[in-house]
Amino acid sequence: MKAFFLLCLILALVLAEKSSNDMDINIDKTYDLNNQDIYVFSWKGANGYAKFAVEGLPSGIRFDTDRIIVSNDVPAGNYIIKITATDSAGNTISRLVNLGLVTTL
Repeated sequence: MKAFFLLCLILALVLAEKSSNDMDINIDKTYDLNNQDIYVFSWKGANGYAKFAVEGLPSGIRFDTDRIIVSNDVPAGNYIIKITATDSAGNTISRLVNLGLVTTL
């Protein structure tokens, strides 16, 4: 009985670790286009296609399907944005991101 309990505990820990790793929105900076920074979202644990929504973008930052595009005229500062993803099965995950922007010369 102890061996069965230990096996269930190990299985539960492995599943919890897998779930927590897969249940996150990833953000990757991919390239600069016309001196604009592009950040692309992905959700590795999504069931099918993931649809993204973003709240709290300041003016000068544009959301386009699965990415945000930061123009050069955005004032420096810290902006808290909320990214929400919904997959084909209706599962939803959200992530708060502190977007820190600095002015460069």
